[in-house]
Amino acid sequence: MVDSNEQNGSTAAEFLQRRDMWIRWVVESDMGLLAKVVGVHLAMRMNVRNQSAWPNIRTIAKMLNRSSRQVTRAISELENERALYVARVEGKGNIYYLRLPTDP
Repeated sequence: MVDSNEQNGSTAAEFLQRRDMWIRWVVESDMGLLAKVVGVHLAMRMNVRNQSAWPNIRTIAKMLNRSSRQVTRAISELENERALYVARVEGKGNIYYLRLPTDP
């Protein structure tokens, strides 16, 4: 029988390995520099348990010293390249999920 802590550790390790593969893929892609920076920023903020991040666009912009409009365009580029899935929740903001090229 597998200890639940061991199983969760394995799942977390698998997610972190997948996240690192995603970062390499994005950085080596033909995407614009800001899309890469925003993508890596989001990847580093991912919650291991639910494999998502939910920072506010203004927060990302402030942390990266960019405008909210620039960050929004970068997120759109990541979405258009199928590198990021954005769940838009009315009244609550966005939830971001990483997508590898092999994901459906």
